[in-house]
Amino acid sequence: MNLRERKKARTRQALGDAAVLLFLERGHESTTIEEIAAASGVSRRTFFRYFPTKEAAFFASHHERFEAFACSVDQGRVTSNAWAAARAALLELAARYAEDRRGSLAWHAVVEAAPGLRVQDVACDRRWEARLRDALVADGCSSVDAAVRAGATMGVFRAALSDWYGDDARTDLIGAVRRALDWLDPAWRA
Repeated sequence: MNLRERKKARTRQALGDAAVLLFLERGHESTTIEEIAAASGVSRRTFFRYFPTKEAAFFASHHERFEAFACSVDQGRVTSNAWAAARAALLELAARYAEDRRGSLAWHAVVEAAPGLRVQDVACDRRWEARLRDALVADGCSSVDAAVRAGATMGVFRAALSDWYGDDARTDLIGAVRRALDWLDPAWRA
C-alpha cells in the first residue's frame, strides 16, 4: 500500500471512528455529517468521497470484517472446503465481538435505537449471506441449495449473537456460535 492509499485508509477509519463515537455520545438522530467530518478533521465534501450517508460511516468497521469474511470464503473455495472457511470466519467474528464486549453492547444499543441503523444492519447481514451463497454457487452448488446453506449459516450466527446481546453479553458467545454451527454440520456435510 502506497502513501496515498494509507492516507485514504486513515481518513476512512477516522470518519468511521468519529461516527461511532458521536452516535454513542449523542445518538444517531442528533449527529450530523458536518460533525462527523469536523471530528475527523475533514470537510463535508471529503466525507462524501468516502461515505454516501452517516449510517454508512457508522458501519465502516463492518466493511473490514466483510472483506476478511469474503477472503476466508474465497480461500475455502480454493481448498474445496467452503464450510470450514465460513465456520472459521464466523468464529473469528464472534471472538472480535466478545473481545470488545462493552463496545459491542454500546454499538448494538445505538443500532437498536435507530430504525435507519437497523435497516443498514440488515443490509450488511444480507451482504454476508449473499457472499457465502455466491461462493457456494461458484463452487458448483445449486442456487437453491446454496441459498439454504448460506441463509441457515448466517441465521444461526445472528441467533447466537442476538441471544448474547439479550443477555448483556454475559454468556460465552464463541461457544454459542460454535454450538450453533455444529448444529448445521450434518447438513453441510450431506
